[in-house]
Amino acid sequence: GVFFNSFVNFYSGIYIAFKRTRQVGISSAIGATLNLLINLMMIRQFGLYAASVSTAVSFMIIVLYKAYDLNKIVKIKYDFNEIIFGLLLFILSAALLFLNKFWSILICSIIAFAFNIVKNFYLIKSGYYYFVKRFNP
Repeated sequence: GVFFNSFVNFYSGIYIAFKRTRQVGISSAIGATLNLLINLMMIRQFGLYAASVSTAVSFMIIVLYKAYDLNKIVKIKYDFNEIIFGLLLFILSAALLFLNKFWSILICSIIAFAFNIVKNFYLIKSGYYYFVKRFNP
């Protein structure tokens, strides 16, 4: 949910910059309604996990709506391979965490750690060189 919420907030900033705050309110109302409906449909089957899943799904739907709607006023380039890969990892992580076993949580943690290292390698590398240069004259 936090992942998709970040995109929603980013897109909301673009709406506000273009003075289209009405769309922010409409999409928020749609998202809240979807969240409630999905939660009510899933609560018996998944228990407390239904809240997490319904939040993630409703934010994802808001992201898709806003991406489609914003494309009418500003062109945003997307790397669909990265998006699909991220979504697949998200689904895999959700399934592993749902199992709630030590090994599944360990695998999920390793995936998250590796993903973050790969995606932030340039930042890590530049930080490493900064400290090496600064503290090793």
